[in-house]
Amino acid sequence: VELEFFLIDDSGEGLRVPVDTAPDQEGNNNNIRSPLATEAFALPLNMRVGLATEVYQPAETRVTLAVDAVSPSAAGQYVNLGGEVALRGGRVQVRGGYQERFLDDSPRSFTLGGGLNYGFGSLDLTADYAYEAFEFFDGVNRISFALGF
Repeated sequence: VELEFFLIDDSGEGLRVPVDTAPDQEGNNNNIRSPLATEAFALPLNMRVGLATEVYQPAETRVTLAVDAVSPSAAGQYVNLGGEVALRGGRVQVRGGYQERFLDDSPRSFTLGGGLNYGFGSLDLTADYAYEAFEFFDGVNRISFALGF
């Protein structure tokens, strides 16, 4: 279960804005600070439950499957599904999955990707690539590099 909390400025200073109380008149003070009136609202919550397991693990190879169920208070519930095949002792990975399954009108779809890991003494170099099919773009490409020490 994952809970997200945000710190909010409860002093109200962000609600005090300059107001021109008589915009149709000249010579008045148009910099009077006045508080905006707001109404109470429920903070959005996000409940997430997930499972992952290695379903096949002979020497130098690993197959991992994962499922993630998400229930946000401000949207519909959905499920993320994914898998990874790691070869050569985890140095090469191939990944794939689906995001926001069972969510009506989701702009997201499948994802594909892979990664390479290599150690140079006490340094670890990682390179990852991912492609995501997305309704509003011609596909989203992500590339990352990491150096661990």
